[in-house]
Amino acid sequence: MSIFSWTEFINEVKRNERDASSNDIGTEELNEEINREGARWSAGERDGPLNLLLGRGLPDPPDFPDRSANEKPPRFESDPPPSDQPVADVADVDWSRYASPPRDQRPTMACVAMAIVAAIEANLRIRRHNGNLRVRLSPGALQYCENGPPNRGWAISSGLHAAMTRGVPDEKCQPWSTRGGCRRCPDWERRAVKIKSYEVQRTIEERKAALRKGPVIAGMTLFSDFERYRSGIYKVTRHARNLGQHAVVVLGYDEDEGYWLIQNSYGKHWGDNGIGKVAMGDERLAMDIRWGFYSIGEILAPENFFELPTPNRPRDNVETPFNLGLFL
Repeated sequence: MSIFSWTEFINEVKRNERDASSNDIGTEELNEEINREGARWSAGERDGPLNLLLGRGLPDPPDFPDRSANEKPPRFESDPPPSDQPVADVADVDWSRYASPPRDQRPTMACVAMAIVAAIEANLRIRRHNGNLRVRLSPGALQYCENGPPNRGWAISSGLHAAMTRGVPDEKCQPWSTRGGCRRCPDWERRAVKIKSYEVQRTIEERKAALRKGPVIAGMTLFSDFERYRSGIYKVTRHARNLGQHAVVVLGYDEDEGYWLIQNSYGKHWGDNGIGKVAMGDERLAMDIRWGFYSIGEILAPENFFELPTPNRPRDNVETPFNLGLFL
């Protein structure tokens, strides 16, 4: 097994940026193409060069089958049972008020880890009927301790299985850093939130039924114009480049307008503070065609989880800011 090198990873990011720059079109040209194709969205400027590596965050479908944890961990309190969950309107579901502030995975391939923690956080707020519930889990602990370095993608089901068997501690236990490395606090097991199970929805009706209970996780094919999305209902443009696969949180849908409401992990400048709309039935995007949706079952939170203290941490574990000069 090769040893991860941050320098080699950044050099690969820069090489891919140079390769992409010659084929990347300007914002005005892209918006003209969107209008010619009759699409209902608008593009904006990138906040950095196109990173071709982002499409490696998720392997090709089909994914692994759904699984359930064998044992319920001790000293955990459960969220309310499904029968007690709020049920949103059938034709128009929107859980965005329960979503966490946007995260930015770039330049890493941690989309699966970020989608899973964001989905767990939102579902915790919904099931406890508290949109202001302060909960922030650690995508760094999930990505770097359970999967590997920043340049390693992950299957959604593998990430969910890790969230069942090992759990995800709060972000204070391991703050997010683009540099990677498993640096969980010593008492991370006591601080970890776990899910008891997850299910895969494959039909449109199954997907909508799951969304009426709360946000889910989805895979999609990633194209070069997706990072430029600012508003409207995203649909892949004709000349966009296929970059690979990506994972997002689905926060709802609108049958009349024909879109899925999603939360992305490209920071606050993508879409509306990290939230956007993607067209239902887009064959190239394939989010509701090739990919299943993944709903989260019972969530098991440690006792006093919402009152956990900040651990003492060495200075080199402080969160690394996204702007490292990589995209200038």
